[in-house]
Amino acid sequence: MRIQPMALSLATLLALGCTSHLYFYPVKGPLATTGSVPVIKGTYTGGMPPVVRLQLPGGENCRGDWSQVKPETLLGNPAGTVVPGSLSAAWDSVYGTGYYVAHVLGAQQHGQAMLKGDRGTTLSFEAYWETIKGSPMLGVALDSQGNLYKVAL
Repeated sequence: MRIQPMALSLATLLALGCTSHLYFYPVKGPLATTGSVPVIKGTYTGGMPPVVRLQLPGGENCRGDWSQVKPETLLGNPAGTVVPGSLSAAWDSVYGTGYYVAHVLGAQQHGQAMLKGDRGTTLSFEAYWETIKGSPMLGVALDSQGNLYKVAL
């Protein structure tokens, strides 16, 4: 099996504990309807396991462990089906109908995290990126308050 150089570089950086910034843009729900839509800055810190953190506008701190969605979880699933637990509907809502199946499903670099807030909010976060050099990481998130987010690195 040949490991893509970009994937190997990313894995090495993440294992060393590097931190990247994530930007959560509310696109639907209560936060998207406020007069001034907040951009929520989060962090992704590599390690064992990698961790995603963010602070919601009301001051609630959320944290969750990042895990890779392995392409082999797709074995036995007919082509074009949804991986259980995925945010497929959120992907299609944010990026357009059919986006999840066309781009995210089966991606080699695909991960997810379930963040839990210190005041009870939960936030499901999923992201993927192509193994092509310079490709951006794209993601979606959905929280228990009814907010849908577009996420970028």
